[in-house]
Amino acid sequence: MLSYLSHLLQPLNVAYFAPLKRSYGDSISALARNYIYHISKETFLLAFKAAYKHTFTKENARAGFRGAGLVLFKLDAVLLKLDVRLRIMTPPRRDDSAWEAKTPRNAKELEAQTKLIRQRMQRRPGSLVSSLNKQVRQLSKGAQQIAHNIVLLQEEQARMRSAIEELTKRKSQKRRYI
Repeated sequence: MLSYLSHLLQPLNVAYFAPLKRSYGDSISALARNYIYHISKETFLLAFKAAYKHTFTKENARAGFRGAGLVLFKLDAVLLKLDVRLRIMTPPRRDDSAWEAKTPRNAKELEAQTKLIRQRMQRRPGSLVSSLNKQVRQLSKGAQQIAHNIVLLQEEQARMRSAIEELTKRKSQKRRYI
């Protein structure tokens, strides 16, 4: 079970068990403040009974369900708490099923794949197109910058290789003359 949903799904935890634990702990702490460190069965039962009577009330039950977001006999109050969006599942189109995700090898392929992804997002009903579109644009822009930098680095590498080859030729020519 998801931990962030437990307060919605477990009103007994909210209404009874957490306050019972707190109340029982307070009564045991009071005993410890009075230098009573050994708790017999009788002492345990007395402390637990007092905590139980203090905690298990109708008011706490109602407050627990209200705190968990479950209001008894008020269906509208419960439904207003839920964030439900109805979506109708549509079967994939023929052109969607034929498309395979491939890693783009250059800036042109990257731009074509970005355009295709944007088109597919716009065809999906109920999706957050504007947010996803912005993120895809940013991703595309960053990837294009990286691709252009790679092209520049490859050209620089080719120039350096030719310069190194030229230097090695010169060195080998000097040795021949000596």
